[in-house]
Formats: sequence, C-alpha cells, structure tokens
Amino acid sequence: MIEKSDEGDKQFSEEVVRAFSLLKASKAQFICHPEKLELQGDQKLTGTLTLQSAMVTDMRMAVKAKTNSPPIHYTFRVDRQWRLQQLQDCGNSIGLASLIAQDGKISAKESLTELRKGLSRIDCPVPSTLAGMMNSDFGKMFNPLLPKDCLANMFVHSKDIVISLYFIQTTSKNAHPPIKRLFYPKGTVFDFNGHRLEVTQAIHSRTPIQWLQAARTSSLQAAELLNIVSRR
Repeated sequence: MIEKSDEGDKQFSEEVVRAFSLLKASKAQFICHPEKLELQGDQKLTGTLTLQSAMVTDMRMAVKAKTNSPPIHYTFRVDRQWRLQQLQDCGNSIGLASLIAQDGKISAKESLTELRKGLSRIDCPVPSTLAGMMNSDFGKMFNPLLPKDCLANMFVHSKDIVISLYFIQTTSKNAHPPIKRLFYPKGTVFDFNGHRLEVTQAIHSRTPIQWLQAARTSSLQAAELLNIVSRR
C-alpha cells in the first residue's frame, strides 16, 4: 500500500517532469530558421525584418515623417546585424531552468527563479531614455543614415519586436521629469548636453514573433507547475 506522502512525492515528481518537458520544448523554439516578419501598427512606419534566433540579419523600413510627404526607405547596412540581447538572455535562462529542473522537486524553486528571470527580460524590458537614444548604435544601423532629428529604438515586449521612431526639435519649454518609459508621447521635453529637445512625432510599429509566443506559453505553463511544487 502506497503511503500518502509517497503519493504526494510521485505527483510532484510528475509535475517536475512535465515542467522539464515544457521548458525543453520552449528552449527548442529559440533555435529557428531565418524568418521574415512584417511591421504592423502604424502606416507611417512599414517594412520587414529578418530574424534568426536572437539576431536581426536584415531590416527594411519605409518612414513617412509627414502626412503629405513621400516615404523614405531605409535598409540595414550590409555589413551590420543587430542582436536582440533580450531574446538571447530569455533563451539562456529558459535553457538553464530546464537543466536545473532535471534534479527533480528539490530544485523546483531554483528552476522557477531562473525561469522567471528569463521571462522578465521580454515581459518587462528595461526602458531607454530619449537622451540615451541620441547616440545609440541602433540608430547608426541604416543606409542611408537616419536624419539627425530622428531617434530610433528597438526592443522586445512580450511576443513582439517593437520599433520606435521619435522626431525631435529644439524648444524653450521646461523639460519633463526624467522618468524612463517604454514609449514616449508626442510633446515630451528632455535635456541633452544643455539643450532642451521636444518630441514632435512618435511612431511605433511592431511585429509578432510566433515562435516566441509559443515559447512563452510553454514557459508560463512550466512556471505554474514549478510554483506548485516549490510551495510544498
């Protein structure tokens, strides 16, 4: 006759095994073939990008800065690629959580901590300041070069890659408190090297990554199982 404690141990062992399988499947999603993704969300910023795992190997975008002006076309320089560090960090943490989970229920809490660390990299991206975008390497990726009055940012948020463009001009208005945001609205005023600059237009476009959504869904299911085990 199996004691209740043994039945509980068996149940928790099964849950950890299921979590390990989900994490293994989630990690496998990060090893993928090049995929062309289409920018969505704002007709002022359209185009495509090619993503292979955590690397953007090509990007083409058409930017319509003014309503009545024709779009200007930009492409990645042929000698450049852009690594999305968030994706790499997320994949690494999911892989490590999978390895830790192999030790069974005694490592459930440690595996869960590592998994949450990885998911937070895409669900809670670190905001960039407008001042920091002034000299960002990402803005130097394009041919032709982006205009000097255009700031560019790229980051991963949940299952999407987000592209943000901010057009700026000098102003005499008071600067806003330096609160870091993922998205800055039109009218935001900030200081840079003693000058006050105002966002005159903010354009955001995004593209969903289907394999990342699948990886995130599997990881969240694994997190639920590991949480149950680690609380017992």
